[in-house]
Amino acid sequence: MLLKVPFEQALNTAAKGEVEGKKVNFFLRIGVRESTLDEALDKFGKTKTVVGFDYEGTADFLYGKELPENRIFVTKQVEDLGPSVDFVVKAYPSGVRVILQVPEDFTDMRAVMGVCSRYANVRVDGGSLLRLPGVRIGAVDQEDFVKKIAESRVPLVSSGDAGIMASVDISDVDNLEFYEGKISEKKTKEARPVKDTLTKLERVPAPKSQAKTKTKPSPKRPSFVSQEKIGGLGNF
Repeated sequence: MLLKVPFEQALNTAAKGEVEGKKVNFFLRIGVRESTLDEALDKFGKTKTVVGFDYEGTADFLYGKELPENRIFVTKQVEDLGPSVDFVVKAYPSGVRVILQVPEDFTDMRAVMGVCSRYANVRVDGGSLLRLPGVRIGAVDQEDFVKKIAESRVPLVSSGDAGIMASVDISDVDNLEFYEGKISEKKTKEARPVKDTLTKLERVPAPKSQAKTKTKPSPKRPSFVSQEKIGGLGNF
């Protein structure tokens, strides 16, 4: 689950707590403003358990800054996905993720596909929407997490703020504890250098020029039994 937490209250890179009596481990969505953005990026910008930064401030402030690609989130509530959303999206740098929050009863998949095809940095959240190829539903997706979420756990129909992983505000969490989040990555074997391989091949002794060949043993000479032992021909 994702925890929405202001930068001032983010005491470490991950958290755990209870939501409606159930124990939960959290990834973080850290809330930032113009005054805290730079400090937050310095502290958490390379942390894999921090999925993104929810930015509240003017669009102009983001221009000219070195921002992590697709990790600055700007959420805008809209009534529909008509032509007016073009002005909303174009106001921000292309590397900023613009999350368009639609009403709960919104179901226009044609409009969702249209805005997603026009802008690579747009995601659509809310409504009751089908998770189809070519559309980006919910605030986050598989590429935002180091470990892949099993497809069986991803609903085909996204309703409300669920998306691929639900978000919760810090005020809705009980017994909240922050800790240093560590994600273990699978190690891959390094390819052996070609030089080492050739060196070992050179050490293999060359085959002898005259190899010994196995010879078949000559057949034994048949032994004969004397006529006296078997009797005369008349016995046959």
